[in-house]
Amino acid sequence: LPTIALKQGDFIAAERAAADMVADAAGTAWEASAVAQLGEALLAKGDVAGATAATRRAILRAADSGLGNWFRMAVRNLAQVCVKAGEPETAARLAGASHRDMPAFGLDPEIYGEIERLATDAVGEDQYKRLHDEGYEMSQAEVLDLVATL
Repeated sequence: LPTIALKQGDFIAAERAAADMVADAAGTAWEASAVAQLGEALLAKGDVAGATAATRRAILRAADSGLGNWFRMAVRNLAQVCVKAGEPETAARLAGASHRDMPAFGLDPEIYGEIERLATDAVGEDQYKRLHDEGYEMSQAEVLDLVATL
């Protein structure tokens, strides 16, 4: 429901649906998915601080629960948050890290295209590629260390 509401441009409904999912999934592994979707809704509303906090929580919950797919999805979402927060270098690294072992359904060209375009505009094509490749080579522990600095 949050994804559908976002596609329809109804950010309030997306946030409400995601918040309901977070409440329903609390204490389960699926909390990672719900919190990741809450972060997406908050970012769409322009709440960068809230999106950062929710997405960091989703990454940590996914890592703790062993949900590799949602770990990668949340890392991708945090790259999107970082590029919009004016942190293109971090965004490039996180985009690269999220590509590693990302399931096909998470390789959304619309999201990755925006991250690449904005980050490349800020740091240049060569630097973006170098940072992206650096992120791709990061272990999960290294990604978690990077996330802890945000």
